Amino acid sequence: MRRLRAEENRLEGVLRARERRTMTPRPGERLAGVLVPLLADADGFDLVIERRAGNLSHHAGQYGFPGGAADPGDPTIVDTALREVREEIGLDPEHVRVLGLLSDIRTPTGYVITPVVGAVDGPVTLTPSPSEVAFLIRVPVSFLLGPEAFTDVTRRSNGLLISTKALVWNGHVIWGATARILQELVRIMRA
Repeated sequence: MRRLRAEENRLEGVLRARERRTMTPRPGERLAGVLVPLLADADGFDLVIERRAGNLSHHAGQYGFPGGAADPGDPTIVDTALREVREEIGLDPEHVRVLGLLSDIRTPTGYVITPVVGAVDGPVTLTPSPSEVAFLIRVPVSFLLGPEAFTDVTRRSNGLLISTKALVWNGHVIWGATARILQELVRIMRA
């Protein structure tokens, strides 16, 4: 565990020292915060990614990180991400050590997302909210950092064919904003 704490500290230092890209929402866009949760186990870190429930009005059936739109009562976007992670996967924010923020990204669905990278302390039980989350997957960071993690895929979105990079893990194809967040995380972790 000492090795993992050292890696957390290194990642925190890199995240805090770099200049991240920030974006101001355009008219009609909303701010959103997501938690990029790193869970430690004996073999290293895993990332937790959720598949959203199929009956949702926004992003149904898509893969993503726990998070959502900022509420007026959220003091910061970090608070948004931590509130949402409790609601969506039952993770108590007391178990999350915020390491830093990744660059904001804009989505075609009208959000400016701030990814919050957090290390999850201790053994935790994740309990997905069935009204929001179909299931969770854990992706080893060691796989994410490997040469075969990302591949080119063509997807249909809003009637358009889009060629993009996607993470493919055990039959799950993770693309779009989530893949872009993961690609930035990989660049930072390799630094």
